[in-house]
Amino acid sequence: MYTLRRRVTISILTILVSTFVCQIEASACSCRKGGDSPCKAFMAATAIFVGYVSEVKTSSIVETYFIDVEESFKGVTGKKVKVIARLSHCFRGYRLNKGEKYLVYAIATPSEELETRECGAYARTRPISEAEEDLKFLRNRPQKGNGGRIDLLTVGLNEEPVPNIQLGLKGGSVSHNLETDNRGRYEASGLRPGKYRVEMNLPLGYSPLTGVTHEVQVDEGSCNEVKFYIDELDLAQIGHISSKGRVQDSEYNNLEIVTKLIERSTRSIPFLISKLEEEAKTMKPVMDFWSKTTVGDIALIILVDFFTDSTWKKATIDGVGWDEILERRTPDLTAEDVLRNY
Repeated sequence: MYTLRRRVTISILTILVSTFVCQIEASACSCRKGGDSPCKAFMAATAIFVGYVSEVKTSSIVETYFIDVEESFKGVTGKKVKVIARLSHCFRGYRLNKGEKYLVYAIATPSEELETRECGAYARTRPISEAEEDLKFLRNRPQKGNGGRIDLLTVGLNEEPVPNIQLGLKGGSVSHNLETDNRGRYEASGLRPGKYRVEMNLPLGYSPLTGVTHEVQVDEGSCNEVKFYIDELDLAQIGHISSKGRVQDSEYNNLEIVTKLIERSTRSIPFLISKLEEEAKTMKPVMDFWSKTTVGDIALIILVDFFTDSTWKKATIDGVGWDEILERRTPDLTAEDVLRNY
């Protein structure tokens, strides 16, 4: 089954790349607004400060803001600073209003001007009334002489918090067992400079979408973010799969995991592909006439069924049907013959 699953992986990846390349090109100038966490934004930004916008000048391509600085956290030493925001669609800046106070995250341009961004790791510029989380972090961040910090986050497929996940943190003389809070966060501060290893320990019913270990270099005064992506779908818990019909055919199968995969639409495909080579065995066989089944076997079955039409005879994507995978050379062979020949 291992070779078979590798073949399916290559087939589906090739198809998905060609299918989604146009979507990638079409969204080249789009992004997730709001930036990353305050920790990650702090490390990425050139300058961070609180200021009052005293003057605005607008041209056809850029707005220029003259700001009176009230509190500086990084990269600004004077009491006045000039910041720009591009008005073009790509690399659009975050626009400020005259007479209002903001927490500004800015990055230096090649000409050494400071500019805001609407997208990107440092895109956390916002009115001061919306900056409570950022100000709490910035005013309590590690100072030189107090070591560094690692912000640990456990999140789901759509960045939603996954709380109460066990983590292990090791490095130097440090060895801690930690647990994320109800926001899916844990802040490890006061760490001495050096290399640290963070490992996630998932309970039953959870499955990692990315690696379960991360190596982190902590420097004096630094803030580092480690984010673990978790899926609450454990394919090993799928239950019995009927030998008749596809997994998504409710008259033959009533599988909660399959229902959740369907609800996630195309996001389920890369998740299933990532499981194809997983050799972890299920607690008991889930398929009739199979003496043992692995998570990779289940992922293969679900993927092929998802790409099989309602007649059960034709694949909706060339190369992903059972006949193609198992190299059925003549239509009069039984399923048993096909498997034996393969």
